[in-house]
Amino acid sequence: MLARTYDTAPLVMQSILEAAESQTVEEDHDNNNDNKPNKQTNKLTRASTTTTVQSQQQKGIPESIVARHLEGDGTLDAFKQMSPEQQQVFARTHLQSLKQVSRVVRMVGSVFLLMLGTGYVVLQVMAADHELAQLLLGFLFLGFCFFFVFLYVSFRRLVNAMSDWCYEMPVFRLAVSVAQSDVARSVFLFFFLPLVPVVFSLSWANQMIRRCRGLYKTIPAAASKPASTGLDSRSLSKSGVDIEDIDLAINPQNSCLTERVMSQVRTMQSWNWLDIILNLYIIGICMVMFTLSPRLLNVLLAWLNSALANLNFFVVILSVLCVGVLCFMLPPVPGVPVYVFAGIVIPQTCPYGFEIGCVVAIGVGFVLKTLACAVQQKCIGEVMGMNIKIRRQVGVNKPFIRAIEAVLRRQGTGMLWLLLLLLLLLLLLILLLLLLLLFFAVVGDVFVAIVAVIVVLGMSTGKVAILCGGPDWPSFVQLVVVRIQDNNNNKSNINNNNNNHNNKKQLLLLLFILLLFLLLSFILSPKCIEGPLPCWREF
Repeated sequence: MLARTYDTAPLVMQSILEAAESQTVEEDHDNNNDNKPNKQTNKLTRASTTTTVQSQQQKGIPESIVARHLEGDGTLDAFKQMSPEQQQVFARTHLQSLKQVSRVVRMVGSVFLLMLGTGYVVLQVMAADHELAQLLLGFLFLGFCFFFVFLYVSFRRLVNAMSDWCYEMPVFRLAVSVAQSDVARSVFLFFFLPLVPVVFSLSWANQMIRRCRGLYKTIPAAASKPASTGLDSRSLSKSGVDIEDIDLAINPQNSCLTERVMSQVRTMQSWNWLDIILNLYIIGICMVMFTLSPRLLNVLLAWLNSALANLNFFVVILSVLCVGVLCFMLPPVPGVPVYVFAGIVIPQTCPYGFEIGCVVAIGVGFVLKTLACAVQQKCIGEVMGMNIKIRRQVGVNKPFIRAIEAVLRRQGTGMLWLLLLLLLLLLLLILLLLLLLLFFAVVGDVFVAIVAVIVVLGMSTGKVAILCGGPDWPSFVQLVVVRIQDNNNNKSNINNNNNNHNNKKQLLLLLFILLLFLLLSFILSPKCIEGPLPCWREF
């Protein structure tokens, strides 16, 4: 067949060409047996297939990438000699394969992001329950190891074959740049450096067994391909490593390690070890801080609980605010112990009863959160944003930061959805209070407040995911370093000025709705049904 004359074409390309040619042969056979109306219908089907291929090319991969693949595989001349029907079938199949690969890459990236988010949640849980956090961390580490091995075994040849197309994807280029940075190499060495003696021992034993068996006498060292080391010129040029600095002609007969391990050692010799060793010390100090800070924080908060037991209630509230703001200024300190401390101390020392103390604790937590974010943005982020080195390190002009900026500029839903959502939550809250007789409706109040604030202030789903899902200190500090608000155009500034008046009305409506829900929660609570609240008995 046509593709068999080209020895440089891969087996997959040959099978696709054979299928396309067989399909066109069957169509020609059918056209010879049919009449002219059938030819007209075939023309219509050809036109429809061309339009579908063009639409797929517009939605999916550009034509230049397909042409680059054909040229790289040595099948471009064969593709030109094919009939239009064969070219359409081949292009459609090729585009579908590329779309499937893109879905796989996105799925893998999503799993990695999910693992990172789960690790952050485990660090937050570590302050509350250390044993549970250790258990979750162990399962997460095992899952990450098995998933990494699965990816390496399954997609190694696929990435090598589709490297040109993968480098057209911004996500893949970002992942490669991050993986080849000194920080990523430092993190890799920090966690896997204890396994290096084991790897070297196994490689040395394997090399000794090969020498004893005389394998290098039957297979000369010159017959070994440099490509087997995984250090081809294309990957080295893209990784920023000079080919002259690495000796690919490794003679395994004269080395104590195997050829694969020796090639990795030669590659690691070109790393910037001065920065890597400095990063190793920094990562070690950060790991010690993140491990010890939650335990020390629990001890400090327990001592503060006993110290604030005999003080005035308003002094306790002010002390909790000050201690919470100071804790939020430290990056390794999680927010869960601060909220737990406020929820324990304030209701215990409240002279108006436990219920009022819980409501005050919720209000103090909200004020503490907003105050800490404001201090992080104004006192830390704005000062760091004036430094050019920090802005360059953050990458203010990178596509990732610009994408975050675009998400944060999106507008949320309107007031109509707010009223419908609040009405639904009101009915649900009343139903839960009447049927289940909850001891407090504070959880419902907090949920309604969060949803109302999100909708009223015009926050979209992506904006909430960035501001609430990310860590507090890095998220708010980095947003001010990037100066997203200063980069707004004139049109967005005019729209913000026009919406200030509407936002004031919406905030007043929000406060009225929150007070209404708070009143309903106390009226419908079981304590109020059994008798008046303790704070009301005094009056």
